[in-house]
Amino acid sequence: MPDLTAAVVDALPMSGCLVDQEGVIVAVSDEWRRFGEENGSLDADFGLGTNYVAICGASSDAAIRAIGRGVKSVLDGDREEFRHVYSCHAPWEVRWYRVSCRHVKAEGRRMALVVHTSITGEVLKGSMAKEAERDIARLGAERAELLQRLSDELRAPLNTIIGLSDMLSQAVFGPLGNARYEDYAAEIGGSGRRLRALVDDVVELSLMDGGDLPLREDTIDLAALCDDIAEEWGERAEGRRVEIFPWAPGDLPPLRADAGRVRQMIDHLLDNALDAAPEDSRVTLEAAEDAAGCLTVTVTDVGAGLPRNDPMRLTEPFYKAAGPAVDPDHPGLGLALTRGLIEAHGGRLMLRARPKRGTAVTLRFPQTRSLRAAG
Repeated sequence: MPDLTAAVVDALPMSGCLVDQEGVIVAVSDEWRRFGEENGSLDADFGLGTNYVAICGASSDAAIRAIGRGVKSVLDGDREEFRHVYSCHAPWEVRWYRVSCRHVKAEGRRMALVVHTSITGEVLKGSMAKEAERDIARLGAERAELLQRLSDELRAPLNTIIGLSDMLSQAVFGPLGNARYEDYAAEIGGSGRRLRALVDDVVELSLMDGGDLPLREDTIDLAALCDDIAEEWGERAEGRRVEIFPWAPGDLPPLRADAGRVRQMIDHLLDNALDAAPEDSRVTLEAAEDAAGCLTVTVTDVGAGLPRNDPMRLTEPFYKAAGPAVDPDHPGLGLALTRGLIEAHGGRLMLRARPKRGTAVTLRFPQTRSLRAAG
């Protein structure tokens, strides 16, 4: 082998060797020598003048035998290139390598350049990532199961409290003897219902946080849904002397989403809007399609509004803005749940509020959920 060819191979910045057509190593790089020293399996004979193909073929390791066959196929002209991944057991650890063999011509003869590249870091990183994914999935399942058990354990006594308080309020077994007891029973029942709703909300928030909230995809007529919800809330709105005004354009495309979750989001927004709206005012429930083709639902009130630097904090769990319009019986989870639900659909919650000018909250679904876009 000419000195120039040997020098070129020796200067390779990787573990490589040049093999002649008979499979004999005729030149090696400095990194190749270091590779042998580090892995312990390459003794002094596995160097210049050694038949690389023969040694690989005689190995007890199927991966090494495959390398020998691959190099031979390149030398025989059956293929131009060969690649293979294998593990190499050093005395103190297991390492992984990618071997690549490519046809070259030297001195007018067909030869093969064999290069071994360490991919141990990549393999370990991938293994750790997969292990982490499995751990996350396992923890998510355990958390969901724990939350469900906790919910069941809390709901059982709460249902008993609510049922017994209703029986007392209705004097099922006869009069209680004092009118104040009826008020107390009603208050106990109302508190039990609020606590039961809070338990359900906290469980849902936890599922959202873990990405475990299931969605049942439906095709939704958004305009009709808003009309139905406005009608359902009509009695409460009349009691507060507030009008709910639903509006939607006639050509609104269907929405692909979880109908129950969409209704839940709108219910939360209307609940907040009616609490904030003054008497003899209007709450608007508008379904629309924006310029980007995204379907939106916006609930607007003309209440006291919020300071300019305050609005998005309302989407934090248990956060309440200061002010006379805040209902002390509400734990401050409505907007947090709504934000989690719209984000579970791939959308966004947008909130616009100004002092003394009311609040507008918009649910913006991604364009891919519009069936006009899908068509």
